[in-house]
Amino acid sequence: MIGKTEGNGGVNDFTRILADQAFRRVLLKHGTRSEAEIHNVPMVWSGGCDGVITPHATIFARNSKTGAADKSRLVIGTALSAELLPEDIGRPAMVLKVADAVKAAMKDAGITDPKDVHYVQTKTPLLTIDSVRDARNAPPDAGLRGPRLHGRFQRHHPRSASPWHWGKCRCPRPNRSAGISTCIRRSPPVSSGVELTQAQIVLLGNKAGAGGRYRIGHSVMHDALDIDGIYDSIRDAGIELPERPRSEDLKGRVVNCFMKCEADRRGVLRGRRQIMLDDFRRPPSPAFEGGGRRGGRACDRRPRGIRIGRLPCIRDRMAAVR
Repeated sequence: MIGKTEGNGGVNDFTRILADQAFRRVLLKHGTRSEAEIHNVPMVWSGGCDGVITPHATIFARNSKTGAADKSRLVIGTALSAELLPEDIGRPAMVLKVADAVKAAMKDAGITDPKDVHYVQTKTPLLTIDSVRDARNAPPDAGLRGPRLHGRFQRHHPRSASPWHWGKCRCPRPNRSAGISTCIRRSPPVSSGVELTQAQIVLLGNKAGAGGRYRIGHSVMHDALDIDGIYDSIRDAGIELPERPRSEDLKGRVVNCFMKCEADRRGVLRGRRQIMLDDFRRPPSPAFEGGGRRGGRACDRRPRGIRIGRLPCIRDRMAAVR
């Protein structure tokens, strides 16, 4: 399950915890699985946008049906990493543990070729003042300075785990996560929260012989105005579009899009100044504008998963599924 809440996205965002508890209680009350089994269901909640695209949740389910051996269809794999200690956050140990979990999710999905993987959503622990204080066994150079200073490291290191597992880059050295952006263009969207002690992995890809009607594709948006990146991901999912497509050309065949949105760290957008980074607080503006623009392009203004940057797109081969 992947969803977005109306919280502030910070360390004190309690909406993720409330949503996680509510959904698991529903599964326990109306489902057939035990509490321990429900605990192992990855539920990736992201905050940081009050309204427009929230609240929403996308629930993935799978069955044992098979399809034609010469056609690839959507498959899903999930995994939980080994426990991530406070001193692991933003360090190579975090990369290794998350990479092992990505490998387990690929196996769970039945995918052997990384080229068939189109989306890897990771949710990792977020440092708090208490967890930093309690890290008694941390090495002297662990650099546990506080939640805000570690935010950059704990986002970049999970991103590098998948490409490192796929042989696309080397495991980052301590305190060097800011320099690995060149090797993570095919990276997964990442998120973090205080409610976790393990990394949750949700992996989507295509597999020959899988049942169902869906396929997934992905692309990269080069900036917040790169609308062509959206249509490129739709083409990658197998939908033919004209050279200059419009929302009407989709004909209801797109089921969902996930985009990762972040303000350009240079403070400019196509040569013009933008102020999303000027606010001390984590700005929700990218998610607002991303939801509005992408909803308009998809001709659907209902909440969608907004993950601009690495952009997977799921389509229904047979008909629109709403």
